[in-house]
Amino acid sequence: MDSSSSSVASSISSSSDWKYAVFLSFRGEDTRNNFTGHLYKALDQKGIETFMDDKKLRTGEEISPTLVTAIQRSRCSIIVLSENYASSKWCLEELVMILECKRTKNLKVVPIFYNVDPSHVRNQTGSFGEALAKHEENLKIKVEKVQKWREALTQVANLSGLHSVKNKPEAQLIEEIIADISKDLYSVPLKDAPNLVGVDSCIRELESLLCLPSMDVRMVGIWGMGGIGKTTLARAIYEQISGEFEGCCFLPNVEHLASKGDDYLRKELLSGVLRDQNIDVTITSVKARFHSKKVLIVIDNVNHRSILKTLVGELDWFGRQSRIIITTRDKHVLTLHGVDVIYEVQKLQDDKAIELFNHHAFINHPPTEDVMELSQRVIAYAQGLPLALEVLGSSLCKKSKDEWECALNKLEKIPDMEIRKVLQTSFDELDDDQKNIFLDIAIFFNEVEEDFTTEMLNSFGFSAISGIRTLIDKSLIGNLDDELHMHDLLIEMGKEIVRRTSPKEPGKRTRLWEQQDICHVLEKNTGTDEVEVIDFNLSGLKEICFTTEAFGNMSKLRLLAIHEYILSDDYECSSRLMQCQVHISDDFKFHYDELRFLLWEGYPLKSLPSDFKSRNLVCLSMPKSHLTRLWEGNKVFKNLKYINLSDSKYLAETPDFSRVTNLKMLSFEGCTQLRKIHSSLGDLDKLSRLNFKNCINLEHFPGLDQLVSLEALNLSGCSKLEKFPVISQPMTCLSKLCFDGTAITELPSSIAYATKLVLLDLQNCKKLLSLPSSICKLAHLETLSLSGCSGLGKPQVNSDNLDALPRILDRLSHLRELQLQDCRSLRALPPLPSSMELINASDNCTSLEYISPQSVFLCFGGSIFGNCFQLTKYQSKMGPHLRKMATHFDQDRWKSAYDQQYPNVQVPFSTVFPGSTIPDWFMHYSKGHEVDIDVDPDWYDSSFLGFALSAVLAPKDGPITRGWSTYCNLDLHDLNSDSESESSWVCSFTDARTCQLEDTTINSDHLWLAYVPSFFGFNDKKWSRIKFSFSTSRKSCLVKHWGVCPLYIEGSSDDNYNRDGDYSSGRCCLNEGLGVQTSNDNNIDDEGNACGSVLDDLREWGLEDIIIRRSPEDDQPSGQVYEDANGTHAWNQERLRMQPNPLIAQTSYAQYTQERNPAKSVLDYRYESTFEDGIVRMRSLLEEYPGVIGFSPTDSHSCDQERLGRQPNPRISNSETGFWICITIFSFFFLAHIFHSASFRISPLLGVLLLLFIFSRL
Repeated sequence: MDSSSSSVASSISSSSDWKYAVFLSFRGEDTRNNFTGHLYKALDQKGIETFMDDKKLRTGEEISPTLVTAIQRSRCSIIVLSENYASSKWCLEELVMILECKRTKNLKVVPIFYNVDPSHVRNQTGSFGEALAKHEENLKIKVEKVQKWREALTQVANLSGLHSVKNKPEAQLIEEIIADISKDLYSVPLKDAPNLVGVDSCIRELESLLCLPSMDVRMVGIWGMGGIGKTTLARAIYEQISGEFEGCCFLPNVEHLASKGDDYLRKELLSGVLRDQNIDVTITSVKARFHSKKVLIVIDNVNHRSILKTLVGELDWFGRQSRIIITTRDKHVLTLHGVDVIYEVQKLQDDKAIELFNHHAFINHPPTEDVMELSQRVIAYAQGLPLALEVLGSSLCKKSKDEWECALNKLEKIPDMEIRKVLQTSFDELDDDQKNIFLDIAIFFNEVEEDFTTEMLNSFGFSAISGIRTLIDKSLIGNLDDELHMHDLLIEMGKEIVRRTSPKEPGKRTRLWEQQDICHVLEKNTGTDEVEVIDFNLSGLKEICFTTEAFGNMSKLRLLAIHEYILSDDYECSSRLMQCQVHISDDFKFHYDELRFLLWEGYPLKSLPSDFKSRNLVCLSMPKSHLTRLWEGNKVFKNLKYINLSDSKYLAETPDFSRVTNLKMLSFEGCTQLRKIHSSLGDLDKLSRLNFKNCINLEHFPGLDQLVSLEALNLSGCSKLEKFPVISQPMTCLSKLCFDGTAITELPSSIAYATKLVLLDLQNCKKLLSLPSSICKLAHLETLSLSGCSGLGKPQVNSDNLDALPRILDRLSHLRELQLQDCRSLRALPPLPSSMELINASDNCTSLEYISPQSVFLCFGGSIFGNCFQLTKYQSKMGPHLRKMATHFDQDRWKSAYDQQYPNVQVPFSTVFPGSTIPDWFMHYSKGHEVDIDVDPDWYDSSFLGFALSAVLAPKDGPITRGWSTYCNLDLHDLNSDSESESSWVCSFTDARTCQLEDTTINSDHLWLAYVPSFFGFNDKKWSRIKFSFSTSRKSCLVKHWGVCPLYIEGSSDDNYNRDGDYSSGRCCLNEGLGVQTSNDNNIDDEGNACGSVLDDLREWGLEDIIIRRSPEDDQPSGQVYEDANGTHAWNQERLRMQPNPLIAQTSYAQYTQERNPAKSVLDYRYESTFEDGIVRMRSLLEEYPGVIGFSPTDSHSCDQERLGRQPNPRISNSETGFWICITIFSFFFLAHIFHSASFRISPLLGVLLLLFIFSRL
């Protein structure tokens, strides 16, 4: 929006040449001194500019030019049709003119039938007929004119108007009239005001904050930096809503008015609201006049709370539904006065900035192409500040290209005076301490962490915390992602303020930043004790020499930064060696007692000078230095808190830190020759951040026990580091551990001492084989990254290859993100906690074959299993879990999580894994990119959960290598009323926080599943057709098939699934085993699943192969149904006799399950227990669920024979058979496990004896 203080009304008035809001047409003799007079006063009190003529204008035969002009320049006309209205030829002429303007200028006309019957006006009867008859008898009046009058009366009588009746009070009629015209006068379309850009959305947000229907009294603040458009926005909202209040007042630039005293302020407010100049201006009078009145008050540009106390001291001063709007640059003024609802005005987005600039720069003439290129520089310079866009646009309007270039070059050196004057107002109100903080941030600390900046400013002797808070409140700086940010125009203003202190002699300025000025000062030795800050950018210089004399006179130097920024999009270029050759004289000395901050990028010496004694130094940063050691011996730096020696390629060892006891941060990142770490590092009890990333020759790291304040440790890329640092006691501050790319082989169980750990990064630890179970004690862990751990899951001596991930990982109740890319030996993913938001197992997790479908659907966001080809068996098993997730979907949790963390992803759940067919339970299916569904009127009801979406995505012309995003667009149509609604969703597989496939090569079909809940763009309107259209973001990704399935709460419909049927013929409730009857047995749950902890665990691991259910139709063997892991169903005896599968034909069910399934791994993995415990579990299982596992205690011998497809065995006579067969199976697996267990030893002879005993029982 632009920063002009002109109102919407005035803007439109200038373009439409309006002068009056209302023109009153009336018969003076009838109503001047009663109704019309009262109406005029009420309009005036509302601030509605109204034209009411006097008797002097009604002379002669024709209406006066003044009346004609007034009609033509009015937006609305109120015609008071009283008994003698038609007897006045001037009234009738006004009426004709008014109706003509209605036709040509869209003038709003409101007829008031004041004590007359509208039919008399329409038909010219009664007094109207008599009056017109007299006019016709008058020979001076032509018949044609009288006919026009008749037509005008008929026309106005047919308009919608208001009618006075005997039992309606006159005051009530007047209120109705004002309410009617106010709706049109104040609901000005913002699009009609061309200089208002970007206001629409702000108006909507402000109206929401004002909450006009609420009966309370509310104050709302509009806050922002100078020139951001606060006044414009306040004026626009005032014009929009003022018609809804009994009294209104807009007080512009109130700081200027305040200079005339409190009484003057109150008089302006009272006269503005009440339209009365002769009033008492005491606070008591303000309370008395406003206490029962619904008012709208806008107080613009408030910088002192005393103004608010004078004008709007308390909420109880005003009547119900009153609204007070306050604009200010200082947020603190609002908070002090108790204004809780504050709207911060943001800078314009690029498209709106271009629109506003073009409106002012290219009035009535299109820009040339070369000037358009220059305009981009202006827009970049303004950075969305409306004031700058308007001022610069106007100043460059109708200028030549050369003039544009000259103006832009000047702007880069000296800010525009008009803009600077507005911005500097806030700066001038600061005290000296706050001004110094502002200038330090403008010169050096912009876009630097707030905590670090605060520490440095405090070390300079400033009151940093309160100073920064004041700057934020005054909109001079902002905080974004914990960094302080200042608008570029404010930075330029700050630099100009410093520059103007000594325009000709830079050595006398407090701060130096221009390369040319610094070179001049150092070469000419013109520095003085005024210099406090030097920010020296060496970019572009080939060489420079520093001498002691050049800095000799700068006794107050507190910040010295020497660096080289290379502006390049190429990361390699930006991190290469320094290009400027820096020479230091042999006698160069650091004698700066006031120096607190020293940054010297590419420091050329091998160590600090031996006499380096900057005792007040707080931060020492020397990245890319030539240091081989930082200092000799044991130096004392009691104030030193930050040391950064990153990318110092020659550094071989860390210094002795034993007398640098206040260190908080150490960084040796990229010090590739670093081999030795001084033992004193382990005693730094105040150290919070420690970074040794990419120290590729580092082999040992000291213990962490004494680093009690440590929050983050980064040892990523230390490829020779084989052992995890010792932790032998709780570390309550440690929240981040990065060990990616190290050579560690195991994570010690002592990791549990890191009780507050939030992030554990073990990417590319290729020698890591497993994780300890103690990791599940990390109650605050949110992110676990194991990508590239290719050894994870490899067979180990005395261990099981499924023990790579702890089976109790679901105890990590805060875990949100699990990264498993390229874990190519991992076979099983254990159950995960419900807090999960991302599971990424893409890129060569080719051995992964067991997952928990329930955990996948509990993942509150995305899961991806790209190239996990062993998981195709799960695609038909997702239905029940999807329905369960949809039924228990936490809408509030999703909204809060995704608004903040995943703004690019618009569906709450999606997953992708190999697959080439849409699951059978999807009711609507298409081979194209669109799915049309004709629906019944009752499709949307309280049981509707949302839609399940599915797609088969495939490479088109080669492998997909950079990920994709899947888009779904929904069109809702009502064929009966032609109404439409549209929504769209996107699921990205390229975002680092969602399902990342950037480094994955996809060569085969993959199945995508997503859930869109019912609150996503739907409503209860009776839509008759729904159209889904699908696409992807990459041309190399082909959408082969799409499927859509509406989800309903289970039990809401008894209709069966039918893919070929219309949606109206059935609903998908997603019962497990779609199309198969479920058991009525009490031991089978209502989803048709066997109950019990063991069976639940087997199902959780995808081993439904061993589950057999009974049909409710009969208890005969032929009535049993078998369900395998692929979700298919068959009669059991047919399945067991099928040819030519040798694993099934003519064999027992026990043998079949033993050979087909890796039950050993699962049972060992989930139930590593004693043999007796296994016996108890199996016995209780069979007793609790007879017939479910394939054996029933009551089954006869013939039943077993028929089920198993072999001849009766005389030794098998009862249900004990089933029990001992199960025990046999379990024994084989259990003994096989314990023979290889490192923690449990048993004699092979004992195992043989046990098996012989079991066979003897059989």
